[in-house]
Amino acid sequence: MNTILQDPRTGLFCVNPGHWTPDERQARVFENSLEAIGFCTAHHLPPTRVILKYEPDRYYDVKLMVTNAGVAEWPPARN
Repeated sequence: MNTILQDPRTGLFCVNPGHWTPDERQARVFENSLEAIGFCTAHHLPPTRVILKYEPDRYYDVKLMVTNAGVAEWPPARN
């Protein structure tokens, strides 16, 4: 499993703070979701999508949204 960050507005992937790429393969890979969330808060990133990627079957990918208000499932669950 790989954990990466994506800007939901542009679709770009995070390489480093201030450096984003359209190429998912160049994205910074985090050890786990907690490390990725900590990176977002430490660098004061705008709302950012944390993606837990399960290879080779993307069906199991998990997407979370990190904002200054906290973390939420993305897309939001419908009741």
